[in-house]
Order: sequence, then structure tokens, then C-alpha cells
Amino acid sequence: KHFLRYLFNLKVGSSEWKELKADFLASIDFIKTLKFPPQIHRFIEKHSAIDITTSFKNEPCTDWRIPQNRTWAKSIRKKWQCSNTRSPIILPFTNSSPESSHKKRITTPFYDISLPNNPPIFTVELADQDDILHLLKIAEEDPSLWRSTSLNQRCTILSHVASLIRQNRADLIGMMAAITGKPVIEGDAEVSEAIDFIEFYLRSLLEWETTEQHTSSPIGTGLIISPWNFPLAIPCGGIVASLVGGNTTIIKPSPDSIPIAIKLVNYFWEAGVPKEALQIAPTTTTKLAQLLIQSPSTHFVIFTGSAQTAQKILYKQPQTPLYAETGGKNATIVTALADKEQAIQNVIQSAFAYSGQKCSATSLLILEKELYNDPKFKAQLADAISSIRYGSPWQFENKVTPLVQKPNENLHWALTSLDPGEEWVVRPQFKSTAPPLISPGLKWGVQPGSFMHQTELFGPVLSVMCADSLPHAIQLVNDTGYGLTSGLESLDFNEQQYWKDHIQAGNLYINRETTGATVNQQPFGGIKKSSLGPGIKTGGDFYVTSFVRWSTQKTMPSDISFTLIRYRKIMSDFFTKSYDPAQLLGEHNHTRFLPIGRVGIRITPPDSINEVCLMISAAVITGCLVNVSLELDQSLDMLPETIRQQISVTVETEDQFIGRLDQFDRLRFCCPAAVSDTMYKAAADHHLYIESRSVIDSPKLELLRYLQEQTISNRFHRYGNTSIT
Repeated sequence: KHFLRYLFNLKVGSSEWKELKADFLASIDFIKTLKFPPQIHRFIEKHSAIDITTSFKNEPCTDWRIPQNRTWAKSIRKKWQCSNTRSPIILPFTNSSPESSHKKRITTPFYDISLPNNPPIFTVELADQDDILHLLKIAEEDPSLWRSTSLNQRCTILSHVASLIRQNRADLIGMMAAITGKPVIEGDAEVSEAIDFIEFYLRSLLEWETTEQHTSSPIGTGLIISPWNFPLAIPCGGIVASLVGGNTTIIKPSPDSIPIAIKLVNYFWEAGVPKEALQIAPTTTTKLAQLLIQSPSTHFVIFTGSAQTAQKILYKQPQTPLYAETGGKNATIVTALADKEQAIQNVIQSAFAYSGQKCSATSLLILEKELYNDPKFKAQLADAISSIRYGSPWQFENKVTPLVQKPNENLHWALTSLDPGEEWVVRPQFKSTAPPLISPGLKWGVQPGSFMHQTELFGPVLSVMCADSLPHAIQLVNDTGYGLTSGLESLDFNEQQYWKDHIQAGNLYINRETTGATVNQQPFGGIKKSSLGPGIKTGGDFYVTSFVRWSTQKTMPSDISFTLIRYRKIMSDFFTKSYDPAQLLGEHNHTRFLPIGRVGIRITPPDSINEVCLMISAAVITGCLVNVSLELDQSLDMLPETIRQQISVTVETEDQFIGRLDQFDRLRFCCPAAVSDTMYKAAADHHLYIESRSVIDSPKLELLRYLQEQTISNRFHRYGNTSIT
């Protein structure tokens, strides 16, 4: 019997109720009798290196329905749960000195990582200024000759790292729970993501070299600055993307997650990556972090964190390429045509998993007026939030766990104060201050333009706004200025299509949670204030192409028309289509490419005429609005007539060009030498990315410089079609 047959007239205690209850309990008893094959238990892992000649498959997360896996989780808790009798573990900082192993000095700074009222879980030896300078010197000199290794050699070495992470899944989950309070379920998913980054990026660069028939070479030294909220997967992805391209690499982890980064780096060393090729800079001071960022030995920076910090990095060293994935004011819109119960479930997961400490977490809920004024929906949402379990990560049912850091000024205000028109439907409670455990909160009546509407928050509080219509709701979302993730709950195809056409975000989610992006399935990254740099998505096909130089043939005048034909063909055959590489049952995950928008191309006398032609043509072919800024009045007759008709031309000085940078979404120069320090600083002031890499005759790689990726994940309704067509 299906319960839907009785749903509308079902009453608690009726004969139908008792019959359905008995059937449900019987089904649970039946499940307990099932025998699961041993290969799906987490006790059994493959420890051999991955075979990168096989196709990529995502690493499965643990199936917690299996009793043996739940027992395995309890063993993690037994080992890693902190107690007053536990001795601290000393993890020394390794300097990679070629002369001798690092020796402790009287002046060596140390950093204790502990939970309040407990002894240190870890005591970490920190790097000082001399250490940082030594790290940079080693990275620049590359004594291990990592940059000279072949791509196949690097892939062979790096493939072993995935095996070591698989083998040590339990300890990595335990460390994340003990240090950052990450629930075991969330930590398990992060281990799988780290493995995915390794397996995917190795295959990705090999495939690029094969299909594009171009050879990649290293850029130099990459600096990875990683956050505490994803202390394993994010640094792992950055390290692999840098190392696989042959770059020497330095990782500077967040102070709150240094031991996890040390453990991760040790896996790379154990797999065969030389200590001189991958170094770690454990530091807690802004001064030493700036020393790493501003060093001429640092050739690119991969950063994940707040938009404000990313902007500071850009201001400090605008000449160094910055690949910054920043946060967002992520919103979910729920229309009157949504499955309301499913919408509440998805919003709860999006807003409060890991206490809302994810850059992709929903912190803004926008309800269409009919729903906003529905007291039943309001009560259901409030009841669901009030029912969320919170407390220690070692109690596996808890979704909200202690915050890693004390609430900053913005979050504290959001958790304790109300603006005019606002009310608490569920008031958050401070259950403890050390560590800060705060129950989830629901704030109603947030007004357009208010603090709660515009401010990025990193904690367990959800703000609710009212929209007159779907277009009004979309406008409220776009007005935040951010563009990382965005969600829609609606069963209406026309509403879904309108939302996809007008919402401004990098990752779109329909009828599902807005968190949990998976490598290859949903490449991750934002637009607007949620990204600084070229905006290439992590976990996607193009990401590794950013951290290598590509061999290229200089295009001769007679070849330009042929190259433009190739540009148009690739644009038509590839970039105008959307792709779903995963082909999951019950969910579409399409990545599509959209024009960057307004592109300013600055031309100076030394620039190659051929490269000028190709830059301008590529920007036009991708659908951008192109303005060509000329230092001297010169003819552009070498451009095809169809291209000349679609551009505007301005003859001006550099200062005049700088004076109108607010007219552009991206700048393009022929090469880094053509960009002055003044131009770099001015672009940084406008948060503009300057694309100055040499023109390449690979159509995909050149056209991509004028496009942005957008991923749309659409989960089919629970009672609807589950086809993959």
C-alpha cells in the first residue's frame, strides 16, 4: 500500500494509520536482514596507485546505512575525541633545508591548537621570517628539478597521493572533527573530494596535451592560501593543480587547520614529491603571509576565502596573477509552485550543514508573497529549524556544531540584533562561548538594502525576505553584488527557465541544496564579487590550463583567416552548447559558457598585428561587447569587415583609458610587458582582471579568456521523471 492513497484523509490512530505504521516497521526489519557485500565497507581500500588511463569516476562517499560503516565511524570517535588525559601530538615544521633537518631553536615560535578546557590536540612549530625567505629561495631555485620532470612522471608520482588519502580516510575525518568541528558525514565527503581533485586534474592535463597537441610547461612557483572550513579538499586541489603543471609549490594554510595541511603535505612527500618541490609555510601572522605574496619568487597565487581578503591580496601585489574563489551572499528563491516540504528540507541542508560555515551556504531565503504570507509554511519552516540537532561533532546526529572561530562583528550583530521590520521566528541561542556553539536562527522580514540582505555571513542564521514575483525575487538576489551559488525551488518549467536566464551566479541549483558541489559534476566558482581573477571553475576541465604555459605557433598573416574559421567552429560546436559529463540518474548537471560582457582591449605600438587581430576577433566571436583602446591612431583594416563592424575604437592615452575602467568587465593586453604598474594598480582598484597571457592558436584556450562558466544542477522531482535524457 502506498501512503499517498490515504494521505488526504489520514488520521493519527485510525485503522489505516496503524496498518501503514505496521508496514513501515516491517520494512525496517526487512532491511536489517539484508546482507551487504564486503567491498562497500570502509574497512577495505585499494592502496595501489590510480590508473590514469581509465576514465574518471567520482570517489564514493561512505554509505552510512551499512552497520559496519557506522561501527567504523565509532572507532574514529574513540581514537580522536579529545579528553583531559590525552597527550599533545607534536608536529614539527619542516623547512626543506638541503643542509640538514630543521633544528629547533630557542626563538622558534609555537602554536597550540586545542579545544577549550582541554590540553593541546596539536602543538605546531611555526615558520619565522628567515624560514619564509628560505622557502622562497628553494622554490625559486628548484634544486629537485621538479620543473624538468615530464608530465607522465609527475602524474605517476601524484597518483600515489590519492591512494594514501584513501588509506588514511579515518584519521583525516578524525582530525577534521577534532580540529575544525566538522561532522563525520561532512568530513567523509571532503576526503572523497580531495581524491577526486587528484584523479581529475591528472587526467585533465594529460587530455589537454593530447587533444590540443600543445605541450605545457611550468610557470614557476605557485602559492596556495587555503581556508579552515575545507581544510583538506581545497588545499589538496590547489596543490595538485600547481604540481601537475610542474610548478614548485608553497602551501600557506589557515592557522586553524595547520595540522591537517601538514598531514596532507606529508602524503605528497611520501608519494614521492620532493620536499623542495612542495613546501609548507605554517604561519599565523599577516606580515609573513604578505612576504610570501609579495615575493618576486611567487608567480601565481591560488586563494580561497573572503572577498575582502582577496581584494587586499590584489592591492598588495596586483602584478601577480591571482586566482581567488571568494564567498557569497547566497540565496534560495521559493515560489508558490514549489514542493514546499522538499523546499524546506533543501533549505535546511543548505543553510545549516556544518553550522553554515560554507562559502556556498544559503543565508538568504526569498519567498514569493503567497508563501511568505502562508502561516502554515512559516510554522513548518520554524519547526524544522527548531528540530535541528546541535552540539558536539562526536554526536553523529548533530548538524550544527561549534563554530571554528569566535563570531566576528558582522555575525555577532546578525545573531543578536534586529533591524526595523525584522523579527525572530527562531531566536539563536548561545549555548557556549568557548567553543562558540550557537543554535540555528530564523530571522523574518528582512528589508531590501538592509544589513542582512547585503552582508556575507558565516554562521547558523537564515534571513527571510518577501518578493512580489519571481522577477522581483531575482532582482533581490542580484542586488547583493555577489554571485557564487543560487537556488530555486519551483516545479514550473517556465519559472525555472526564466530564473536560469536572469540569475547572476556561477553555480545554479534547482530543487536541491546549494552546497556539496562535486568535481566534474558541478565545477565550482562564482562571478561578480565572488571571484577575482579569470574565474575558471575548480573541479572543471579548464582549471589546470591556468597554471601552465602552452607552446604555440606564431600565426602568420596568411594563417589569420584560417584561425578565425577555427575560432568560429569551436564557438559554434563547443561553447554554445551545454554539457553534462556525469549523466547522473535523476539529476542534470550542465555547464554552459556565457560572454564575459564588456571587454577593453588596449593596443600599444609594439604589439604584434597578428595577435591584435586574434584578440579582437576572439572577443567578438564569443559575443562580448568590445572596445579597442589605441595608444596611437592606427588602421585596423587587417580585421575582417564582419569583425570591424562589431567593435568600437577609442584613441587615447593610458591615463584616459584608466579613467573609464568602470566601463569594462575584463581587460586584455597582448603580453604582461605591455601592462604598466599604474595600470595594474588601477585595475585592482576596480577589481578588474587583466588577461595578458600571450595569444595562443588553440581556439578553446583563447576563446575561454572571454567567457565565463556557469553550472546548472537540476534535481528531478521526487515523484517525477528520473530519465537522463
